[in-house]
Amino acid sequence: MKELFEAMWWGGKYLGYREAAKLANHYVNGEGKSIRINPDVYKKSIIVSDTMIALKGYIKEQSTNNKSIASIKTSNPDFRRSNYALSLHRGKRSINRQGYIHNGVLYAEQSNIRLQKSDNRFYLTANTTKISNNVFMSRWSVKNIYDFKSFEKNYITDINITKELVLKLPDGLSHYLHEIGVAKEFKYTSTWNERWTQ
Repeated sequence: MKELFEAMWWGGKYLGYREAAKLANHYVNGEGKSIRINPDVYKKSIIVSDTMIALKGYIKEQSTNNKSIASIKTSNPDFRRSNYALSLHRGKRSINRQGYIHNGVLYAEQSNIRLQKSDNRFYLTANTTKISNNVFMSRWSVKNIYDFKSFEKNYITDINITKELVLKLPDGLSHYLHEIGVAKEFKYTSTWNERWTQ
């Protein structure tokens, strides 16, 4: 099984899923240490881009009302109920082409294979400072844990061997590697900065 995760590193690199490859390899060789992954995998996502626009609108409104904008996560109940977030909810978007938000969790658009293979659900956080009247600086971040569910959950991870051949790997088997000490769950982050006006 360890060799399979190492092979996924080679296959992922070859297919252009660099972040997924890095995460899979680190699971069996990283000793549980935290790592960073390339933010481009998130920045090129439609659901992430749309959520950033929604958060910026919400942040601007909060700032106008003299409310804190220091750290706002998509799990924030006020943001989730705001008009900015409503159009991002499941049922209002194409799951395949656009992705959606449910209970503050971003679900990556299924057509974005690079993001799907590396991180298909996550929270997005904006740490923001107001620089001047209409100018803001946000540090966007995704913080997640690379882990797998036990056999009882019946989750499956698809691993593309070729375009036609897909290996269906039960998450429970990958979780078992952690249980017996062959692999270690770990935290990973991705961050990027943006100066913006609205």
